[in-house]
Amino acid sequence: MITVEQAMEVMLGHVRTTPGEEMDLLDAAGRVLGEDIRSPENLPSFARSGVDGYALRSEDAAVHGARLRVVAEYRAGDRPGPSLHAGEAVRIMTGAALPPGADAVAWQEDSERDGDWVLLSRPVSAGANVGPIGEDLKQGDSVVPAGALLRPAEVGLLAAVGHTRVRVHRRPRVAILSTGDEVVPPEVRPEPGQVRNSNEMALAAALRQMGAEPLRLGGRGDDPDAIAAALRRADDADLILTTGGASHGDYDVAAASFDRLGAERLFWHVAMKPGTPFLAACWDSRLVIGLSGNPAAAITTFDILVRPVVAALSGRRGWRPFRAQAVLDQPVVKPSALRRYMRGTRYDQEGVLRVRNDMTQRSGVLSSMTRANCYVVVPENTPALAAGDLVLTVSPDLAG
Repeated sequence: MITVEQAMEVMLGHVRTTPGEEMDLLDAAGRVLGEDIRSPENLPSFARSGVDGYALRSEDAAVHGARLRVVAEYRAGDRPGPSLHAGEAVRIMTGAALPPGADAVAWQEDSERDGDWVLLSRPVSAGANVGPIGEDLKQGDSVVPAGALLRPAEVGLLAAVGHTRVRVHRRPRVAILSTGDEVVPPEVRPEPGQVRNSNEMALAAALRQMGAEPLRLGGRGDDPDAIAAALRRADDADLILTTGGASHGDYDVAAASFDRLGAERLFWHVAMKPGTPFLAACWDSRLVIGLSGNPAAAITTFDILVRPVVAALSGRRGWRPFRAQAVLDQPVVKPSALRRYMRGTRYDQEGVLRVRNDMTQRSGVLSSMTRANCYVVVPENTPALAAGDLVLTVSPDLAG
């Protein structure tokens, strides 16, 4: 049995990032950039006003009560006119280019207009209320680095420098197969002893949330040959996930199925609860991972162990789940030699992060997962935790 950190190190060592493809910028939203992009120009390319007011030469407004002659009006988008001369000002709107010679803008609120003249109520220093050339980006600066997720801000910044086509990583294709003779499709009414295939749907939803493409293979019972045959047909998948059969019972068939493929076993069992039965292998240069069939355990191990793999496949650099210390509401009295990831609800109480952990923690109970927004990490060999203790909480779906 290996630790969570050791399991991650082994699996990430077998990840091959998906190849790149070029596409229009808007279509690339939500994808991971596959190239470093530098700015071909200064952004903005001109000095601009940050407020509505009067553009002027600061040397003309160095004293209280300066009186300047208004010679023009500039709106955003207007082309700058002639240079300002001594004692002159330009009425200017937010975002408009400064006229040549101007180096400051007086607030509209600090001025009084009198026909062609403006009276200033306070001095104005050089650079006041001016956005300088290259304030956002200077020519040659990094706009967005390779490995970054293209969120709305990144898309907008690339558009601002005229970069309308980008090279991004292809979405990872992840095959999902459920084992177990008791598993039936979600649309089928189960007979006594049967369960609907919720794992496939939950994992597919999690993969879509991460920008991956789920390939649903359905269920294949407890026949290792049938399971292996189905997995072979997923030869275009970048990652293969199975649920169920990952332990050592008589009908736990994940290991036998992976052996039928000729997969190289990497490790079996991870020192965590829930989800200790976790099998990882490498087949044809791709990872094949066997998760527990218990619904909550399958989601937990996906969140803690598989999400980083999917992020790496996507080309995402620096991915890590959101972590925060929180005050524990209820005690944890059950000791465990393994690290526990308990379902919790983190919330803010007058500026203090707290976490409730009073929902059912059994690995076969899925409903309590819907009431959780984080995991409470209970370190291995922790005898007990008291209400009021500070604990680490992890939210993998709020990753940075």
